[in-house]
Amino acid sequence: MAEQHYRVVIAYKGRDYFGWQYLGDAGEKPTVQFEILKALRKISKYETCQVAGASRTDAGVHALGQVAKLTTPLQIAPDKLQTGMNSLLPRDIRMVACARCAPGFNPNREALSKTYRYYFTIDVLCAPLLGDLVAHAARFSIPMIAVSKNPDSTLMKAADLRLTLPQATEACSIGMVPTTSTTLTLALGDALAVAVMERRGFLAEHFHTFHPGGKLGAQLAR
Repeated sequence: MAEQHYRVVIAYKGRDYFGWQYLGDAGEKPTVQFEILKALRKISKYETCQVAGASRTDAGVHALGQVAKLTTPLQIAPDKLQTGMNSLLPRDIRMVACARCAPGFNPNREALSKTYRYYFTIDVLCAPLLGDLVAHAARFSIPMIAVSKNPDSTLMKAADLRLTLPQATEACSIGMVPTTSTTLTLALGDALAVAVMERRGFLAEHFHTFHPGGKLGAQLAR
């Protein structure tokens, strides 16, 4: 039976998952890709199927528009596939769009752009989304480093290591929009990443292993 190919858009809440990419452990550590593949195989009567995403997301990270390609031997209309998949997927994963695509469609290589949003808070009260991230880190015993200029914030209190930013004035004309504080946070984050890379001897082949789906990972595979 000829393979059928579909371009789909997936939205998910990543709190309870070890990222997007299937880890090859039969779902022992749940991932979004594994859950989608499991549902697709059930619809396809357990025939060989494939799920390829445009990009990886790390553990606990959410997505609003992850583009993926589904390949199945099942002859089914896109709207029927979407309905069937959503009836089998966990409530925190939803297929929000589905259409047929060419066999050669590659969601990673053909991506025109990708948008990542990072949320920071200086509030004493913890936003619901940030609360999920804190709970995820605690559940999986993930050490958490907090960066904030408010030492009494919920995030700082929950962290294993606290890095307090200086009380610098924001650069905007009204002194309220996060500008100086976000720049300080990004610079400190980059410094931490470089320090950890050097400390652990992180090499190009490690980057390819942990980020095979990105453009840099693809370059290293050549």
